[in-house]
Amino acid sequence: MSIEPLVADVNQHLERVAIRVRGKKLSFRGTFPPKPGDGRVPKHYELASGCSATPAGLKLAKAKAQEIDSLLVRERFDWELFLKPKSKPAQTVSDWIQKFERDHWDKVPQEPSKLNSYHKDYRLKFNHLPADKPLSLELLKQVILERTQPGTRSRKGYAMAYRRLAEFAGLPDTSDIGALERGYSSKSVAPRDLPSDEEIAEARSKMRTPGWLWVYDVLAIYGSMSLT
Repeated sequence: MSIEPLVADVNQHLERVAIRVRGKKLSFRGTFPPKPGDGRVPKHYELASGCSATPAGLKLAKAKAQEIDSLLVRERFDWELFLKPKSKPAQTVSDWIQKFERDHWDKVPQEPSKLNSYHKDYRLKFNHLPADKPLSLELLKQVILERTQPGTRSRKGYAMAYRRLAEFAGLPDTSDIGALERGYSSKSVAPRDLPSDEEIAEARSKMRTPGWLWVYDVLAIYGSMSLT
């Protein structure tokens, strides 16, 4: 039996927070006061419940959600009550990048090709962020606009890397950065102006050095094969 109908029923009795199914786990989604170091206005956050997506797990998640809901309604919600010391939000770009990289390699094997891809797709781009400043969407967007041109592969790459960092850090509404990924498409390769067979044979007839004749023949044969 799907857990979704049971979750929907519980959510009807909550005001400020909703329970969501995320794979085999349940989470809480709602508008909360900003986390420490994340601005001054309320924002959308998703919190891990620590409960499995089962009827038994839902009962526990319901109790936690009701507690959070009550605190939000009474404007008594305090992040210190819900964040463990080891999971308190990082304050700087450098902190978030380190967390992002650790999480990445927890999921991806550190093989040479994977290491190279991470370096190219993420680390080189993260290196251009001011390490000691708080991570924010405004900062990420500013660096993208300063370092790249519209509609280029570079802009798409920076926007993709920074969007994923922002999503990992739980920054709200990354659609502005996601929009910067659009506008680039790989240009089709223009057909090459290749000589005809007659022109190739004529050019060969003018060569006298045996060594260069061999090189010419190899290029003519294997070069043409690579184009088919």
